[in-house]
Amino acid sequence: MAFYDGSAYKLYVSKVGTSNTTPLVGESTSTLNITADALEVSDKSSAWKQYIAGMRGATLSATLYADDEDASQKLIISSLMAGDTVLVSLHRMSGLSVVGEYNAQAIITSIGLTMQNGGVASREVSFQITGAVSAPYATSASEE
Repeated sequence: MAFYDGSAYKLYVSKVGTSNTTPLVGESTSTLNITADALEVSDKSSAWKQYIAGMRGATLSATLYADDEDASQKLIISSLMAGDTVLVSLHRMSGLSVVGEYNAQAIITSIGLTMQNGGVASREVSFQITGAVSAPYATSASEE
């Protein structure tokens, strides 16, 4: 069984239609949640409930050390304020090589700023994925 170091994952955010290859500065944590609705298909003869997978969706969140000079963090703030869609990529790195990645378009739904006494200021950013997530292990042609 393979285990991956969480620090091997890097989050990238860019404008849709551009190819920004710089990871977010100050990323300390990120979380990607991919979900599927459970649609009940039980009938009167079923002794147990039965389900099929329905529509899929995803959210992404990240905590960053606040850096008002970083271009990527400026992009996040301006995209939220303008309601723009961004491209998010979560890369799993091995050295300098990308060995797995999740890509999607998203809207930014919230940005929080935490300023703790004696601590480094941080931003909590939430993304709502819009459309399909391309994943390194996806095998279904019906992902779109």
